[in-house]
Amino acid sequence: AITKRPLHPQKPFVGEEIPWSGSGIVIDMALKKIAEGGDYYMGSYNPQMVGQPDAYKAVWGKGCGSKMVANRVKELGFELSREQIDAIRDEIKHQSLITKSLVSQGVVDSLIRAAAEK
Repeated sequence: AITKRPLHPQKPFVGEEIPWSGSGIVIDMALKKIAEGGDYYMGSYNPQMVGQPDAYKAVWGKGCGSKMVANRVKELGFELSREQIDAIRDEIKHQSLITKSLVSQGVVDSLIRAAAEK
């Protein structure tokens, strides 16, 4: 930066939070596109063009969906029932609404591990 000030994370085009999405539908589309071997990005350009490491990043909040949770369960190597996945999704949404913020990846992983131990 010319001014030697840190770049705001939501700065248009180059901020690190630009490719973040908490929408279950958007993340589901991204996962399907990537599984087909294609590139996926939500905006009019690929964030990797401006130095972002990923074209999208799933964040956990009130908009998360069951498929987001199911994908994370699979990434962690667990198998859970649809009812367990839905219960985890509901808890993530609840925590997000109560705290009025995103839920950390660590909390989501803890919820998944706790469900897998039952």
